[in-house]
Amino acid sequence: WYQAPFLALILLCVAGCGNPILRDAWITESNPVTEEPLVDPGLPGGWAVDQGALTAVITAAETLIAGTASGEDVAEIPLGVHFVTGAEKAAYQAAIDAARAARDDGAATAAQIDQAALDLAAASGVFTAAAAAKTGTKPGPAPILGVVAVSFDGAVYGDERPGAKPITITNSGTGAAAISAVELSGGGKDAFALGGSGDTVAVGDSITTWTVQPAAALAAGIYTATITVGYDDGAAATAQVSITISKAAGGAVGTPGGDSAGTTITVTALTVSNGEQAPEYAISTGTNAPDTGWQTGLTFADLDPGVTYYMYARAGESANYGVGAAVRSAAITVGKLSQAAFGFSVGTVDKTYGDAPVPYTATGGSGDGGISYAVTGSDGAVSVDAASGAVSFLKAGTGYITATKAGDATYNAATATLTVNISKATPTYAAPTGLSAFVGQTLADVTLSEGFSWDTVKNPLTTAVGGVGSNTFKAKYTPDDTGNYLVAEDIPVNIIVTAKTLTITVSLNLSRDVTLEGASGGITLSRTGTGATKTAEIKAEGYTNVKWYVDGVAAVDAVLSDEGNSITLSAGAYDVRRHQVLFRGVQDGSTYSKEISFTVSE
Repeated sequence: WYQAPFLALILLCVAGCGNPILRDAWITESNPVTEEPLVDPGLPGGWAVDQGALTAVITAAETLIAGTASGEDVAEIPLGVHFVTGAEKAAYQAAIDAARAARDDGAATAAQIDQAALDLAAASGVFTAAAAAKTGTKPGPAPILGVVAVSFDGAVYGDERPGAKPITITNSGTGAAAISAVELSGGGKDAFALGGSGDTVAVGDSITTWTVQPAAALAAGIYTATITVGYDDGAAATAQVSITISKAAGGAVGTPGGDSAGTTITVTALTVSNGEQAPEYAISTGTNAPDTGWQTGLTFADLDPGVTYYMYARAGESANYGVGAAVRSAAITVGKLSQAAFGFSVGTVDKTYGDAPVPYTATGGSGDGGISYAVTGSDGAVSVDAASGAVSFLKAGTGYITATKAGDATYNAATATLTVNISKATPTYAAPTGLSAFVGQTLADVTLSEGFSWDTVKNPLTTAVGGVGSNTFKAKYTPDDTGNYLVAEDIPVNIIVTAKTLTITVSLNLSRDVTLEGASGGITLSRTGTGATKTAEIKAEGYTNVKWYVDGVAAVDAVLSDEGNSITLSAGAYDVRRHQVLFRGVQDGSTYSKEISFTVSE
């Protein structure tokens, strides 16, 4: 804590000395990331050494070296650009590396951190003076690109893939830069993917059209790669991209059991739920899991006779998972006998949410110890009566019931586990009734009762309701409790479809009857049968503005003559029943109408 103001002054010195050089930068390099704070055991109470200020000094130095041009020939350095030689740059880099090593040394004291900052500040002054003493003579504009490092928030193994982040490319030079390539390199390059495009950066401008994204399904670990932006005849700017994938929480194991023989207890082998981790075991006389003594072996020997032990099991740490939660066995007394086979008649039962409680009892074992039941490793899917073993099915999911036959003076306790899988139930519902629609409407015009919706896979909302009559479509029912009930599908729903009633108000001249050719004696059309009348034509001669309506719906061009003075009725176009044709026309300035019936039969 006490060196922070001192190091802040050093930081101001480095940043201030470097500003002229940063303005004249030509070639840029990547900036490293910061690390965790050190701990100085020499400070009172083991207080943490605050190396944050030193980190800031290092960061400023890295910015200075990355933004300073380097070369050996003034004629190859853009006009007016300050630069250092390769040897001067290497010497400064060595000073930065030494400061970084001091910062990362877990045993470094506060005094050593202060000295590292002093040394780096001195090196910064030498480097700045060396650059200020030399300027390039190469004529013409010179683009100088810089790339901002990209860091992704730490993810956990198994999480969704992080989204892409933009790569900021900035031109601080005196000429526009033409980007020739954007590439990844380094040991972690395969852990990232580039995207986007962009080939020009104007003077004083920045672009963010290139992106970088971590690859999917990365294993736990730290991944770092270098982004290299190539431009203008071989120049390059670089920056780091990194992500840390933390290990996921350890998997679950069952309840351990064990057999005692002499002074040895042998654990019953278990498995871990995620399939990657291996189980490990420990033994203790206490009811809390031990911190040490964990092993993958199943045997614990040289135990004290007559002493009661507990076996513990957990998922051991693996490449992608941390240590799992420990599970404790029933008490095992060394020197007692193991009981005979004890267990349920089946290892797994499958039930449905809403089923009535069922007793599941374990049998067998040895001695006069009582049997009790308990829920273990469950997410609330089941409950059990401790005495009878009656299991209630509380929600869809998986639950575990452990039966324990207590030990006695001769035998150790014995346990057995029953797995209960509870499926979602089929909901009860009443399909919608009394639905109606008009010819020409679609399912989108028909509203279903609460919980129901049209099955848009089998009949999209644009599906027409069909012709006059009762037409059937498929719907589905979604219950309120989808956690415990299935969505019911393929539900037939009927819609009563009718023709719209067309009301026509006209001024009619009823002083004379209207005679229509082909309309006398009634019209009957048959859909099938040899020689049957399947079509009929009705004509209206001497009229203008003729309109025809069938069952209240205006006739369309397909059934009308070219002049519109006649209509052709086809049996196949209408339902089997009686229909009405309305004629309307104008003659001598008066409007006339007439209604004719026709029947369609099979």
